[in-house]
Amino acid sequence: MPESIAFVTLHVRPCAQAVPLGSASVAASLPDDIKNRTVQVELFLDQDLGQMVAAVMRTGASLVALSIYVWSHRPMVALAAELRKRCPELIVVAGGPEVTAAPQTFRDTGLFDTLVCGEGEEVILQIVDAADRHNALEPLYRNSGPIDLLHQVSPWLDGSLVPGEGVLWEVSRGCPFRCSFCFDARGDHGVRTMAFSRLEQELALFVKHRVSQVWVLDSTFNYPAERGKKLLRLIKRVAPHLHFHLEAKIEFIDEELAQLLSEIHCSVQIGLQSANPDVVRHVHRHFDAELFQEKIALLHFAEVTYGIDLMYGLPGDDEAGMRHSLEFVLQLQPNHIDLFPLAVLPGTELYHQHSQYGLHAESEPPYRLLCSDSMTEDAMKHCRDLAVWTDVFYNTGRAMGYFLDVCQAVNQSGVAMIEAFGHWLLATRGMTTEVLADDTLASDQVVAWQKAFFHTWLAENGHENLAGAIDDLISFHACWAQAQLEEDVPQPDCTDLSEKVLVEQQSWRWVDQVRIQRFHYNINDWLLIDGDLVEQAEYGEQSGSMAVFFRSDNQAQCVTIDGIDASRFPTGADVPSYDALLLLGAVVDGDDYLHWLDQAVDYGLLSAAVPEAR
Repeated sequence: MPESIAFVTLHVRPCAQAVPLGSASVAASLPDDIKNRTVQVELFLDQDLGQMVAAVMRTGASLVALSIYVWSHRPMVALAAELRKRCPELIVVAGGPEVTAAPQTFRDTGLFDTLVCGEGEEVILQIVDAADRHNALEPLYRNSGPIDLLHQVSPWLDGSLVPGEGVLWEVSRGCPFRCSFCFDARGDHGVRTMAFSRLEQELALFVKHRVSQVWVLDSTFNYPAERGKKLLRLIKRVAPHLHFHLEAKIEFIDEELAQLLSEIHCSVQIGLQSANPDVVRHVHRHFDAELFQEKIALLHFAEVTYGIDLMYGLPGDDEAGMRHSLEFVLQLQPNHIDLFPLAVLPGTELYHQHSQYGLHAESEPPYRLLCSDSMTEDAMKHCRDLAVWTDVFYNTGRAMGYFLDVCQAVNQSGVAMIEAFGHWLLATRGMTTEVLADDTLASDQVVAWQKAFFHTWLAENGHENLAGAIDDLISFHACWAQAQLEEDVPQPDCTDLSEKVLVEQQSWRWVDQVRIQRFHYNINDWLLIDGDLVEQAEYGEQSGSMAVFFRSDNQAQCVTIDGIDASRFPTGADVPSYDALLLLGAVVDGDDYLHWLDQAVDYGLLSAAVPEAR
């Protein structure tokens, strides 16, 4: 028997989603005496080859099993080559989606003793047994059919994996649909589910370990619809405070499902891909604009956080079609929009149909489309630029709450406005699309860019009268979005105030969870007229205001500071005493301000400032 077995996974980057679930599931299927000899090796793309080799060699393993995905294909092959060079007697096995899709590609390298196509839980013991007996390994191992998930060992429950901040939660395998660009069904056009008792135990374990985020590995959790509802009821009962990331099929969303989603912490991703019925028909999908809008409205009404996926480069699609699809999605006001190019994945139906549609794609991972009969290389570049600008402006800039209001006020399409922002960014900030795509931008930075862009654009296009209102609208939604991400404000400390110290004599400090913002207009007007920009600009009170944003009882809150001159009130972390504010001219109505201050202290928004030692 091999002295030890190293299961190697290469992650994109260290993050909550970096969990070696695939290899751990295979390891968990082994008998205990062999399982105790296994070790999980986790690598990352930013490591050099020498670091990766050293990490594997330190295990002293005589059998190394590599899980290979699109992002890890090339570095894993390089790792296998270096391991083979340094340790010729080492048994090197490769499996995973890339191997399953194109086993001959890996066989031709001559680097692997054997390959695993498909699920590895039932064949791994055959490989280990052959190695134990020093028998020759078969060149390729493949299951005779889909494995029975009801009797598979959970890597979470058997201790192969220990829950951390985030977990990957596999609730099923397979897919009932057959989108020609996707490899998810893997020839098995059906869904196999995990035992419900197992799912309940795993959820309880996640709660015990105080997991914060759960990525549900099920490409269509709500099919059949009752299965999805049953899963949501389980989540609500066992782990209602964890945040779940789900993928859903729009056709199977109904009012009951939307309500169940609203009762847990979750975000839902909807795969649209294209708003052109003829385009999606090429890839065995269906699109009904009216039905899609009706289903999205259910999520809106239930206040469910959701995102929409779009794919550019599908057969028959062109640049104009991609712009149409994006405009359709922008009008729906999703919380997040993902735009990405078609990848012509080996093993998919579309891969075998590439000549039919003139698809020219990268020959190596990630297999992105370069051009097609309907999409030129220049068009693909323009689509990529628009995808990056949308991600920066709409997603990172958290523009969902205000963007349609602005576009309607200035009579511009959403796509045209995002393009204008992108061109402005490249021209004025010394940025390139490549840098924007690779850089990790802070939301506050993008919000500052949004304000500067609109200041310029409005002046150039005759809408200067809207500048203050749009600036306020951007600020409001940026602060509101940040408040939703914060922890609840803590309960006030009753010892903050001495009984002998009056509130007005005390200096204060905002608690960390609070964000304050100065506005051009009276922010209460926004709440009354629902953000109508033209009406706000024409009739709004331009006396200015100051508002406090925070979260309480898991809900974002906004309250204005009463009785002050917002232009003179300090915006820093410290709030001077009442007497000091009077000297600054920041108080215009003492009774109103002191009443507000009492409430803010009682609510825990302010804590007593501690005098600095002298």
